[in-house]
Order: sequence, then C-alpha cells, then structure tokens
Amino acid sequence: MNQKVVQAIVAIVGLGVGLASGVMITNSKSKAAIADLQSKLQQSEVASQKRISNYDLTVNRLNNETQRAKIELQQAKSELEKLNHPAPAAGEVVTAAAENKKTAAVSDGNSVPGAAKLYTVKDGDSLWKIAASQLGDGNRYKEIIKLNPNVSADGENLAVGMKLKIPTR
Repeated sequence: MNQKVVQAIVAIVGLGVGLASGVMITNSKSKAAIADLQSKLQQSEVASQKRISNYDLTVNRLNNETQRAKIELQQAKSELEKLNHPAPAAGEVVTAAAENKKTAAVSDGNSVPGAAKLYTVKDGDSLWKIAASQLGDGNRYKEIIKLNPNVSADGENLAVGMKLKIPTR
C-alpha cells in the first residue's frame, strides 16, 4: 500500500505541476496578446492624431482662403460702386438750400422727364432725410426707391455725389 500511496502522491504532484505549467503558459500568451493589442492601439492612435493634424491644417488653409475671398469680394463691390456712383467733381456738390429752390419745371440740368428732379446725395444723407427735406415727409422715402431701382431699400449703398430721381411734391 505504501507504493500505491507514493504513486498517488506522485500523480497528484505531477498533475499540480502540469496544471501550474498550463496556467503559466496561458498567462504568458495572454500577456503577449495584451501587449500586442496595446501596441496596435498606440499605432492606431498615432495615425489618428496625424490625420486630425492634417485636417486641422486643411481647415486653417480653407479659412484663410475664405477670408481672402471675402476681402476680394469687398474690394470688387467697392470698385463696382465707384464705377456706378463716381465721386462728384470739385464744385459739383450743390448745397441743400440751392437744391430745394430747384423745381422740376426749371431746366437747369437737374430736372428729369416725368415730373421728377435730380438730387445729389450729400454727406450724412439717408433716404428718410432726403424724403423729409425734398418731399416734406420722411415716410415718402419709398417713392425715391421706386424711382431709383439701383438704390437698396435700406439706403446702404447711398454715396456722396450720387444722383437720385426725386418725385415732385
């Protein structure tokens, strides 16, 4: 019996050693797999950061191009406005008092056919002010807009020296 006990003990010890070896091998394979996954994750993160950096550069470049395009558009609008509404020549600006004395019936070069007269825009003028001074009522500014389709409804494109058709009172 002694021999059977010794064999049983040897079998149990062998089984324990085999089990421990299996656990150690499995554990080392898991560690290797985890290390491999961590390495791949780091590589993926580096690649993503490079792509994000490239996208940031592209966005910045496009923003700069947009800003340049806006500036060029403003310059083009300014040039177009200068072409459509040239600045008055020296001595061409007429005072408000002299302008008020003119009527559509007077042929001084400021009358236009169809019972309207021409008004030269002065510094500080608005459609409301012009309607009030020329027509006696600021609310009549819409009549000026109707006669001058090149004038925006808000009067933002009024320029000093610009000639406007004004209806008669």
